[in-house]
Amino acid sequence: MPERMVDIILRQQPFQRVIGRVREVVSLQSERAVSGRTFKVTDRNGKLYKLHSADSLKTALLIERNVSLAPHVFPQFYGREGRFLLFDWIEGRTLTKEESPDVYEKIGRLCADVHNLNDVQEKDLAEEFFSRLAKISTDIFTDQEKSFIADTFRNLNQKLRVDIVLGINDIHRVNFMVDFQDNVYFVDEGGLLHQAKGLGQARAFLSWFTAEARHAFEQGYKEKHSLDYFDKDYEKFMTLMECLRAIFYRSTHNVPKEKFATEVEWIRAQCGLNSVFYRMRRWWNA
Repeated sequence: MPERMVDIILRQQPFQRVIGRVREVVSLQSERAVSGRTFKVTDRNGKLYKLHSADSLKTALLIERNVSLAPHVFPQFYGREGRFLLFDWIEGRTLTKEESPDVYEKIGRLCADVHNLNDVQEKDLAEEFFSRLAKISTDIFTDQEKSFIADTFRNLNQKLRVDIVLGINDIHRVNFMVDFQDNVYFVDEGGLLHQAKGLGQARAFLSWFTAEARHAFEQGYKEKHSLDYFDKDYEKFMTLMECLRAIFYRSTHNVPKEKFATEVEWIRAQCGLNSVFYRMRRWWNA
């Protein structure tokens, strides 16, 4: 039987120069996360740390590199040993539905700070988009509907300039912590990734930000970085890519259709699949 990760940590005793001896290890996840697993670690004096065990050395090196570029976005980072990365443990809370605008302003500033790094990479957005579109079942979008979706993507992609930059990938309640001094930290260590600029905020605007939260986020963001690039067409383009990503991932992982119905309906509306013109064209081609 494979050795449990908790037992491996207790046996290997990583970060002895920082922790001394690990007294207790508690897994923070019941299922494996995308980039690895995380643990609450207690030293002999009762001090708490968060230990991230990456799924590979390559992933660990990438997390180390990205976190080191924006250290203030995260709790204190102590470094990497092999596939292990060590952070301070934050006592506080994840975001609730009743957060003050001040918290969303701080999140906006964190996102802008990362964009200010202007850490750019090359990436073919079209290749990824069309690959996902092709793999989505025709029970969700017919081939003709996929053609309309592809046309919408091409039109926006030709019209807009989109930079692939380091950014906070998943602006979600559970990925931020507020400590007792009201400092806000991003705590998804593997969630600082190169992506289309603004994709993370488009995801939050679509899925859970209220109008008040969005306004506060934008105010905080604009204190540090221009938001002029994020006009209506740009937001539509980001949201199109995010909706298709969500549909692709959930539909190929046997998630019930009702769990991604919002994304399907958004694409239907924004790509004209509910329009009279589309219905006439479908009738003409039948």
